Amino acid sequence: MRKGINLWSFVLSLFCLVLYLTVVTWKGFAYFVIETTGTDALNIVFFLSWITLFLGIVGMIGKRDGKLLLRGIVTVLITFGLSGMLTMIMLLNQSLF
Repeated sequence: MRKGINLWSFVLSLFCLVLYLTVVTWKGFAYFVIETTGTDALNIVFFLSWITLFLGIVGMIGKRDGKLLLRGIVTVLITFGLSGMLTMIMLLNQSLF
């Protein structure tokens, strides 16, 4: 079960990274998400990245195989960096407006 969590958290971390880059570079997509869901697209990426970070940590517990451990570490690094960056963006956005 944890191997599945490790794999899916890695896939979700790559999805979060692609979704973040899509939202930041393509404003039409961001407006579409806002109109469809009623919330900011970066908020969706933010919460999805925190869920993925939690799943990555859970999936990495007890791993002995080097490949699985490396995949878990990459997952945690991607999602931790993305979550931290989005936290800073949201904090600066609230303080400026």
